[in-house]
Amino acid sequence: MRQLTRKTSGAVMRIQVDNPKDLDTGGGLFYFAAAGEEGDTHQVSEHAAQVIMSDPGQAHHFICTPPWTPAATPVAKKTKDKPADDPDGDK
Repeated sequence: MRQLTRKTSGAVMRIQVDNPKDLDTGGGLFYFAAAGEEGDTHQVSEHAAQVIMSDPGQAHHFICTPPWTPAATPVAKKTKDKPADDPDGDK
């Protein structure tokens, strides 16, 4: 688990992180208040921290504790699912 704290001011930020396909936990819906206000900090899963901190549009709004680094937990690339009856995806 990691803790994300908002370091910027402004309106409430709503961030939704989908669960990883192979897990039933890890995502969630987070409402971050402006820095210094109640609700500016949330405990998040490793997956949620990875998704938020790997997005340059979102990462600059937060401090991650313990620090998250891209080299430590690279974001998995999404792959297109192929139908089970068509292993080559030719349909």
